[in-house]
Amino acid sequence: MTSLWHYPRVPAEWRPAFRDYQRRLARQYAVLAAWVTLIMVPLFHVSDWWIDPVPQGFWGYDLLMRLPPLMLALITLWLHYRRPDGPWPRIMAITLGLTIMLMTTGLLVLHHLAGTEVTDLMVRGLIMTTAAVAIVATAGIRDLAVIYGIPFAGLLILLASSGTDSVTAMGLVIHPLMMAVIGCIIAEVLFISRVRAFNDRQKLHHNAMTDPLTGLLNRRAMEGQLQVEHARSSRHHNTYALVMADLDLFKHVNDTYGHDVGDEVLRDLAERMRASVRIEDAIARWGGEEFLILLRATGSEEALIVAEKIRRKVNEKAFYAGATTLPITISLGVGVVDGDPDPDEVIKRADQALYRAKENGRDRVEILEQASDGN
Repeated sequence: MTSLWHYPRVPAEWRPAFRDYQRRLARQYAVLAAWVTLIMVPLFHVSDWWIDPVPQGFWGYDLLMRLPPLMLALITLWLHYRRPDGPWPRIMAITLGLTIMLMTTGLLVLHHLAGTEVTDLMVRGLIMTTAAVAIVATAGIRDLAVIYGIPFAGLLILLASSGTDSVTAMGLVIHPLMMAVIGCIIAEVLFISRVRAFNDRQKLHHNAMTDPLTGLLNRRAMEGQLQVEHARSSRHHNTYALVMADLDLFKHVNDTYGHDVGDEVLRDLAERMRASVRIEDAIARWGGEEFLILLRATGSEEALIVAEKIRRKVNEKAFYAGATTLPITISLGVGVVDGDPDPDEVIKRADQALYRAKENGRDRVEILEQASDGN
């Protein structure tokens, strides 16, 4: 059983997606905190004047101390509506939480040093604030180390430097500090839960989009990537190429050596193809022993070079069934986008080029230009 305090790790290949997820979450919480700040801070200020009146002359000082979080809340909302995709969410969430904490600790110190009768009210306000700002800590205790650490350190330093005795100082800070500990625990548990939930969702998505035998994309996943790449190509007038690859006479391997050996050959082939393309390219098991390779931002000459590289990669090292060398070769067909209305037309040309490679003796690369399509 996994311990609650076992820290889950996000795999390296998923970290960009996790950072984007955290950024979206931080934006939601920062906007929520901004609206709450704009509503609650003025209400508390009015209540200080109406329900629990502060001594004469302090109302203006309290207002000045409450202005910074109000200004930051307005800036956060402006960024949300005008720069929604910017890198600001986590920074603004932490800054807003920190400023609110500095406001409440500052009010507590101000009224304590002045000896006003509303010091207990300020302590209660600090307790409430300490609990509330934990929501903006999307990275758990890592964020709260700043949000809580600076205000409480400043509070303790100011109390000590003002000559406040330790018993009185402890009476002022003990309950807010206890709430800070609770806030850290809750924020960290929520962060761990989010990491686990994210990893689980990514695993489900990965399993749904991956061929279980080879670890390559499955046909469904590749079809989605083709639609995205074709739309990008149409919008920016970029090219892309497709390579359709098929093992030669692979049925003979399965019939002679068994499907277990055939599966091992396919796994080995998948690794060789991965080593032959760039990280931004995509490879899918299209069906059986047939594979489709998407080469992004690639023209016909570059695509032919990559296809030939794959063909040589298959030939340069033997496939084995125990001590027996398997006679494995591969044929490849190349199609390049050229004003096609959809990626199916490019797939069709790559498939026809593959058929031509089979007809011309196998173990070779062919390309079919659009002008030849349909002849």
